[in-house]
Amino acid sequence: MSRFRVPDSRCLAFALLVLASLTASLRARSQTNDQPPQNQTPFQLKVASNLVIVRVVVRDAQGKPVEGLQKEDFKLFDRGKEQSIAQFEAEVSAPQAPTPPSLAMPGQPPPGAPAHARLAPRRFLVLYFDDLDMSDTDVIDARDAADHYLATNLQADERVALFTSSAMLSDFTVDLKQIHDALFRLHPHPGMARHSDCPELSDYQAQEISQHDNPNSSGAWKVAIDEAIHRCHWPDPNNPPPGCNAECVKAMKDSLEGQISNAARNLVDQAETQARTSLQGLEQVVNIVSRAPGQRSIILVSPGFLSQSEQYQLDRIIDRALHSQVVISSLDPRGLALLMREADVTNGYMPSANSGAVGAQHTVDTNREMVAGDVLSEVAEGTGGEFFHNNNDLTAGFRALAGSQGSYILAFAPTDAKQDGKFHALKVTLTEKHKGVTLQARRGYFATKE
Repeated sequence: MSRFRVPDSRCLAFALLVLASLTASLRARSQTNDQPPQNQTPFQLKVASNLVIVRVVVRDAQGKPVEGLQKEDFKLFDRGKEQSIAQFEAEVSAPQAPTPPSLAMPGQPPPGAPAHARLAPRRFLVLYFDDLDMSDTDVIDARDAADHYLATNLQADERVALFTSSAMLSDFTVDLKQIHDALFRLHPHPGMARHSDCPELSDYQAQEISQHDNPNSSGAWKVAIDEAIHRCHWPDPNNPPPGCNAECVKAMKDSLEGQISNAARNLVDQAETQARTSLQGLEQVVNIVSRAPGQRSIILVSPGFLSQSEQYQLDRIIDRALHSQVVISSLDPRGLALLMREADVTNGYMPSANSGAVGAQHTVDTNREMVAGDVLSEVAEGTGGEFFHNNNDLTAGFRALAGSQGSYILAFAPTDAKQDGKFHALKVTLTEKHKGVTLQARRGYFATKE
């Protein structure tokens, strides 16, 4: 499981430098295509500033997309109130047409290349690797699976680009050697630490500690205190040295809790910086791929991270992707790996049997994985993509996520259009119930503040 190391001032400075350099690099890349390609099929929806766009994927009992639905087949609710669907479109593949040499996209073979390699790009796919949160094992497994999938499935009319949270590894190309070489330049980001030293707090555990001042009210505190005493060998207030009076015991307790609290606050700051950096990179990638003609897809490869502090930015990314018809899917590279810390014997620590820390640790780690995966599931559900996880066949994951998905675009102008910045829960249903049919759509949106 991903963990973080409590940063010093150099780590935080480095994180800010990464964020600044990535923004500058991707902004420079996006500015190379200021004019939209002339062969791009225009999006039929007329997007007004007050329209909310919802991409909906409808699947039957076998998981296959349901096609042929019309506007009248859908109902859309904003905070429980049914809304009038102002605009509707069933997404279809962009028509293929010859591309004049002067309009060739970056990475496209030159006019002298073989005829089959000069097909006009039909699909543009970005693999975005969250190298800030991926371990060495995550990187190797995801890299090899992506390399195998692309080597055996990439079509002549498809273009692939590779990005990390800090750099562009490859621009859009159909050149398999270029893609292979770029994938093998992928590594976990060297400047970002993963966890605190001792006690070894996870980002979620640190967040829980920071939110609960009373150590007796949180399992996260219980685990941290137990580890600090039995692995880190910090003084134990419950077993004070001979001659230590009540005031001495209180000082030991305050010191123990103070050090853990400080470590937790530093770790929370680090986690928020990393989440902000990862989402900033994803947003820039959405901006880049939105300029491409044809179908546009992004696969976010990440073990997940805490994103609650960046919810507004995440919602903005989903909005931008929806307006640009960019589908974002997510892939967790850890598969079915055992994620609980009690299975990790490398630190030589097991919670004390009678302290209650064993159950608390399991609960903290389980909750951490659920919360960290929320960002992967939300960005996929919100844009009409899929979330591939709990499966060790990552090649099959890339195959499933890179395939085209039939979906529907609904747009509405909210009847309650107060620009208060509050979250609006959305729900989409079918007018008539169909057995085994499921709908996937965004969970909601934030009303932009005045």
